[in-house]
Amino acid sequence: MTVLVGGGGGTVWWVVLAVGCLLPVGFFLARGYVRWSGWAVVAAGAVLQAVGVVGVTGRAVLVVPPLVAGVLGVLLVVRAHGVLLDTADGAVAGTSLVVRSRARAVRGVGVWKPVLATASMDDKWLRWRVGDDLHGGRVLLRDIRAVWVAQAAGPPGGPVVAVRAGERVVHLVVGDPEGFAWLLDRRVRVLGSTSDPPSRT
Repeated sequence: MTVLVGGGGGTVWWVVLAVGCLLPVGFFLARGYVRWSGWAVVAAGAVLQAVGVVGVTGRAVLVVPPLVAGVLGVLLVVRAHGVLLDTADGAVAGTSLVVRSRARAVRGVGVWKPVLATASMDDKWLRWRVGDDLHGGRVLLRDIRAVWVAQAAGPPGGPVVAVRAGERVVHLVVGDPEGFAWLLDRRVRVLGSTSDPPSRT
């Protein structure tokens, strides 16, 4: 509709409109979620679309459709976020969405300030990383045989997510080891790899 009634409006307004449309589309194509749920992406996209529409057409009344769509989008994303991340249900584990752990600050080797350790999984791989270039790895979900929460014997100490894949055991440093271990175990079980749930102490 904007293209039909647009009066030119200048290149800048078309760029603003395009960015507003690409934000939610990109979020959808990424097939992932983040802990803050993504509602800000939908809201920002709606605002940019509204500003772009007004700039391109010069008609304030046309700001209504993108704003209404934005409000509905935010409500739907917040609702979906609540269902997917229900800790008792773990529904997100049964999807192919990318699940990211909370970050945990740890002391890096040869680095004076703490670095962030995180892990993530999709429907094929479990990946982890400490800092930008310090340490990381990945393992196929189908190779995982057990998931549990353990106490790290060495640095950084505290609870970690222990993953047995083949003959090796990997310790993942994440911000919420109990929650991430639970979701990882649920997802791996969908693939039929594990038999025992992790301890949720």
